[in-house]
Amino acid sequence: MIQAVWQPRKALATLTVLGMLLAGASAASAATVLESESNNSAATADAVSIGDTVLGQLNGPGGGADNDYFAFAAPTGGTVTVTFSSDGGTSEIVNQYISIIDATTATTLATGGITPTNPSRTITFSKTAGHTYHVVVIKPTGFPALYGYHLAIS
Repeated sequence: MIQAVWQPRKALATLTVLGMLLAGASAASAATVLESESNNSAATADAVSIGDTVLGQLNGPGGGADNDYFAFAAPTGGTVTVTFSSDGGTSEIVNQYISIIDATTATTLATGGITPTNPSRTITFSKTAGHTYHVVVIKPTGFPALYGYHLAIS
């Protein structure tokens, strides 16, 4: 006769995955995504998922503007929180901006910005099942330095 042995770590891992599935997430969906160029438009947006963290850079050639687009689909309704923050580099001397757009309805849901003295912004919004959303990170013209940032989508 084979006797089952209680394995607390295995049980905890199983409960964690079950909890994520019940909450509408998947264990495989959380990832660190590196921003890629050229993602300067909705058509060339980097694909992300709820639960991902994005590491990106804003660097308009010759001091020009740079927009970085990210897109994700909402499998369920509810809320999403996007936290946008500077990487804290010494060249962070310019305001950077973020917009959240419901691409399905072409509606801007929220905008915000970060500054050298306020380097983090959190935006929470309601999502609709089946809709696609764009997160757009914007560096204005006139500043030739490289600006690093983080996005956390949860």
